[in-house]
Amino acid sequence: LLGATAIGRGGGSLPAELYWELLDANDQGVVTLGAAYSRSGASGTYQSADVLYYASGGYYVALTLHQLWPVTADGKPSTLVWRGDMISSAELASLHGVERLGSESVMMKNITKAVTAFRRESGGR
Repeated sequence: LLGATAIGRGGGSLPAELYWELLDANDQGVVTLGAAYSRSGASGTYQSADVLYYASGGYYVALTLHQLWPVTADGKPSTLVWRGDMISSAELASLHGVERLGSESVMMKNITKAVTAFRRESGGR
């Protein structure tokens, strides 16, 4: 997927869905610009990439990747989802010990909220 996008290396063959968001980063309002890419693959697979490539504060870039595979679980058609989240931030680099664990905990809570919303919207359990 990444090779067919403009993420990290210029133009790609997949068109981007461009967007902007207003987020809360460290109790400060942050405006971000992002691009989302997706494509269907062989045998019912699906891939997506979402990159926040500009933020007015808080971090440099954030990237979320998804890979979905159709599977059968307990005799029922289901979907196996892999998600990878990456973020680059000067503030994270300076954290150590308990501060770093706290930051990781906040990121995990945000990912859990996103996964819960994904499951709810897709009709999953």
